[in-house]
Amino acid sequence: APRLIGVYEEGMSRVSMVPQSMVAGEFDLSGNGLVVGYNFGRPDGLFRLGVGDRVSIYSPQSLKEMKDAKEDGETLGILPEEYTIKGVFDAGQGELNDFIFCDLRNAQDLYHIEDDIAHMVWVETDQPLNLAPVTVGLQKKIGANYHIGTWEDLNPVLLAQVEVEKMVTQFLMFFIVIVAAFGIASSLIIFGVQKTKEIGLLKALGATNAQVSNVFLIQSAVVGVLGTGLGVALGMLVLKYRNEFLGFMRGKGMELFPEKLY
Repeated sequence: APRLIGVYEEGMSRVSMVPQSMVAGEFDLSGNGLVVGYNFGRPDGLFRLGVGDRVSIYSPQSLKEMKDAKEDGETLGILPEEYTIKGVFDAGQGELNDFIFCDLRNAQDLYHIEDDIAHMVWVETDQPLNLAPVTVGLQKKIGANYHIGTWEDLNPVLLAQVEVEKMVTQFLMFFIVIVAAFGIASSLIIFGVQKTKEIGLLKALGATNAQVSNVFLIQSAVVGVLGTGLGVALGMLVLKYRNEFLGFMRGKGMELFPEKLY
């Protein structure tokens, strides 16, 4: 469902990635400007809104007044507020792409609230993974009359799902490593058995047991170092171009990571 949120345009870049995620137009809330999420502007979506389109918005209070008038047998005509779309953003998150932003003053007029009142204040911290001391300190400053909600509090289901996926991934990786270790060990054992004649020749030429062992140790080290290096390089390459790969797969109609969850 769409969510209309009034914000200060000047401060959004400090607490949100939306101004840096514009895919059309710009983050301009001047006048009766709106900035809508990609779910409203995507070409294959239901709304297909674009820059320059005009939309009409009824305030909740206006709808309530019309409903009450209808129940009383009266007819009440209230004109909607006209807004112009000035930008479309894609934050890469399905829930955030359902947001519609307007200027805070317009939202206050629309919801019939006073100029110095807001329903919510967004705050950004440089410790997003260690929020306990931040929330405790902030709660002491603002008092018990206000509620502090962190991104963890707002996404409990998502975080629980991620934790389950991490546990399953670690469980699978354990067995993958075991299988890979047995594969490498069996390859080295087979190599040693196949080189029995060569080992005998080295012994006949005066090589000690330690020298013969060093040959196999060096080979094992080379295999391990090369395998680790290639694995790390391939992993870094995949991480570097993961967004491009996901975009390519999305263009083919395959959504590997649904926006509603990731």
